[in-house]
Formats: sequence, structure tokens, C-alpha cells
Amino acid sequence: TDMEVLLIEDSVVDARLVEAIISSSDLAQPTLHHASRFAQALAMLSAQSYDLVLLDLHLPDGEGIGLIKELKQQSPELPVVVLTG
Repeated sequence: TDMEVLLIEDSVVDARLVEAIISSSDLAQPTLHHASRFAQALAMLSAQSYDLVLLDLHLPDGEGIGLIKELKQQSPELPVVVLTG
């Protein structure tokens, strides 16, 4: 089945790295959607369903555990993988 993944990452370089890692996998390729700001990601989550979120914990419009809590309030069943340097 198709997997929809939301990458929340403000660094273009890091976002491209994640995309390269995912595309080099021998496993089924998910559709990767990218948000560079947390507010943008929340709007995307309201408009579409995703199977997984890849979340950078240090964003220009928020950081830390508060981001996870806010994501879980909006989408409690959605798995979140935290990315950090």
C-alpha cells in the first residue's frame, strides 16, 4: 500500500538528506510531503491524513516536547519519529 509521510524540517539540506535516505531504500517508497514550519504542518495535517510524521524538534516556530504534544492533540493515533542533530 502507499504510505504518506509528513516530514517537518526547516533545513533544506536536512530535508534533502532524509529524502535521499528514504529513496535509497529497497523497501516500498512512501510519498514524502515536506513542511518547513510547524504551523504549516498542522494545516497540512488538517487537510490530509498521513501514516507517519518525521519531526525535527528545533523549528523556527516551536521546539521541544511541546511540538509532540501539540501534534498528538491534533492527531492522537499518528506515529511520530523525532529527528534531531
